[in-house]
Amino acid sequence: MESATRQIHRIIKIMLRWAAVLGCLWLGPVYALDTISVRSDVKGLPLGGYLEYFADESGELTIDEVIEDKTIPWMRTLKIVPTFGFTTTPHWFTIQVNNESPAQRNLILEVATSVLDNVEVYYVSYGTVVDAYQAGDKFRFSERPVDHRNFLFPLKLGPGEKVQVFLRVQTTTSWQLPLSLWSEDSFYKHDEPYIYAHGLFYGIMLVAMLFSLFIFISIREKQYLFYALYVVFHTSFQAAAHGTTFQYLWPDAVWWHEKSIALFAGAAIVFSALFAIEFLSLRNSRHPNYYMFLKVVAIISGIVAIMTLFLPYATTIRLIIPLSLLMVGGCFFSGIVRAREGDTAAQLYTAAWASFLLGITMLTLNRVDIIPRNIFTENAMQVGAAIEVILLLT
Repeated sequence: MESATRQIHRIIKIMLRWAAVLGCLWLGPVYALDTISVRSDVKGLPLGGYLEYFADESGELTIDEVIEDKTIPWMRTLKIVPTFGFTTTPHWFTIQVNNESPAQRNLILEVATSVLDNVEVYYVSYGTVVDAYQAGDKFRFSERPVDHRNFLFPLKLGPGEKVQVFLRVQTTTSWQLPLSLWSEDSFYKHDEPYIYAHGLFYGIMLVAMLFSLFIFISIREKQYLFYALYVVFHTSFQAAAHGTTFQYLWPDAVWWHEKSIALFAGAAIVFSALFAIEFLSLRNSRHPNYYMFLKVVAIISGIVAIMTLFLPYATTIRLIIPLSLLMVGGCFFSGIVRAREGDTAAQLYTAAWASFLLGITMLTLNRVDIIPRNIFTENAMQVGAAIEVILLLT
């Protein structure tokens, strides 16, 4: 009797196992996949905390293989903005989106950055790819599915329709995936103030550049020429890093767009260091070490800026980041030393560079995944630079 009972239990366990296997084959992947339900307008829902991901070490998996392979070790992302530092390994992400409203929903999947090399998006329904898009720095701007500085992918869902979203991302830049879901109307209303804010920043920097050039032409002091060139290259770096130059100035120049970011950054470091040397009179001061430090930083940055035309972006940007911190730190502490000696111009200079130092430090720490990515850290350098030029030109 006891052996018969054991046999029945064994049969029941086998049947339950087969039922689980069949259920997985019918429903899809064996992991618990989150579903985002859309019932009304969606206003920038961050998807990072809902995503499943895995690293494709081979770099060769196709979307069909990813859909069919039930043994892939999907893992849950733990951050609102997934970050992986500097790695060229492709990463796959997935999530389900379900339209529970009785009307069609025109949605936008936003990757809120402009410096990823390759982003592939696939919408899958019942195991079949129904839509596919590709964008990134390695493609011409005109090839993007939506004309925007960031990477936007349209998603149209009929009433009750559900799709599984797959993303494949590969890049040589600092690895961040700020992924959000928007209703189409809500996104463009949200984006409008950012356009005005960027326009205000570029306007401030343009006025600063023209004012410095006017002073240089009037009195022939080269510190104002150095400052004008610093403003030009720093503003160009900001515009390139935010995708503005790629969108409006050279949308088909893929090679130049990638090179320009590091080139502009290196040139900005050179002229900011030269400006500090002249403005603070470090060449003839009682602290020659500060003069030599900034001179060396300027020379190395100039060499790196030229190297950007020949070396991979991933290599040069890793040199630019520490050089930028050394430059800002050197300028700031040189200003403190000269301010303590009673130089009133140095006191204003130090206050101005303190704001820029804070901005560039926040952005750098964000890029290397020490502090989180948000609206403040992402725009800290622009705000710091604007405050800096306003203080120095008052």
